[in-house]
Amino acid sequence: MDVREILNKINDAWLHGKASEVAGLVRPYFDDAMVMRGPGFQEVGRGGDLCANSYAQFLAAAVVNECTLAEPAIDMFGDSALATYAWDMTYTLNGKRYKETGYDVFAFARRPGAEWKAVWRAMLPETSAEV
Repeated sequence: MDVREILNKINDAWLHGKASEVAGLVRPYFDDAMVMRGPGFQEVGRGGDLCANSYAQFLAAAVVNECTLAEPAIDMFGDSALATYAWDMTYTLNGKRYKETGYDVFAFARRPGAEWKAVWRAMLPETSAEV
């Protein structure tokens, strides 16, 4: 499976899946040592389980009303790849509706004889407002 297919599976799982199932659906695509960063590149957490569970935690707390994801730009470097794409999302959290735009950046690695795995992700909100 190539990087684009993996991104499609990850995004399809959290956009169309259930909170109780999403971690299990995305976990196979994450390296055990994956690192996740948020705004300002602050570390959100480490480990494939933690990163997979972050999707479930978001879906358990929020309802995604609308989400548009741009086509990823993927740069390949042998057994490494970098994927970037913009997103635009409206969601409801704690009874309030929010609109955010931003970017996701994923780094992937492929070890000899293995499939591509996400090893690093940064979620970079650009704008956020209560609507």
